[in-house]
Amino acid sequence: MKKKIIIELDKILLGDLKYLLSYKKLIDIIIDNCKHKKINENMCNINKDLWKKNISPYFFRPYIKEFFKKYKSKYDFYIFTSIDKDIAIELVELIEEYVNISFKKPIYTREDLLINSFNNYQKNICFFSPLSSFIIIDDMKYWPEKTKIITPKIYNYIYVPNIDSNILHILRNIEFKKNLDIIPFITTNNFDEFYLNYHLFTAELLNSIKYNNEENIKDDYLKILNIN
Repeated sequence: MKKKIIIELDKILLGDLKYLLSYKKLIDIIIDNCKHKKINENMCNINKDLWKKNISPYFFRPYIKEFFKKYKSKYDFYIFTSIDKDIAIELVELIEEYVNISFKKPIYTREDLLINSFNNYQKNICFFSPLSSFIIIDDMKYWPEKTKIITPKIYNYIYVPNIDSNILHILRNIEFKKNLDIIPFITTNNFDEFYLNYHLFTAELLNSIKYNNEENIKDDYLKILNIN
């Protein structure tokens, strides 16, 4: 019988999900608004999977392919992530395709978290019995105290999606007001100003994360990790 490993997604197998999650949310909101407002159909012809386009290979933790190739004959892999179920499942599918691995189902997500007596989120160990038969690779903060886990170095590579002019134009047409981290929404009726501010924001962001990203892609944690 194979041994079992439970792994988190965010900053463990993948980079920092902040901007990618915001981009997916943005696409979902645009599609929803286009359904309820009288907007040119051609303009609103957006693929719901657009957020996946051109995801950098660096967004997957370095040596992730080698890690799963090394251990997939000995271990079954489970995902328990603190992110929402809908995107977690899609991210798992991306990893499965990228590394040629299948995770055990179901995928445990934010909806499966518990709230402890201190009003903090905690991962539900009842799904894994006995817990002692599992190896956990995760951030300590979501697991109960005294849970035996491997706490890896966090992989903080930040992927910033490129939002094209068509999407920005749609946002201006639907008078989109909701603030998301992916775009600094500027209250203006001047589309050129709106467009300019987005690109200034993106340029500043990319410049600010450039050095850290270059260091993060040198990460060799999964290469040197030995599991018994």
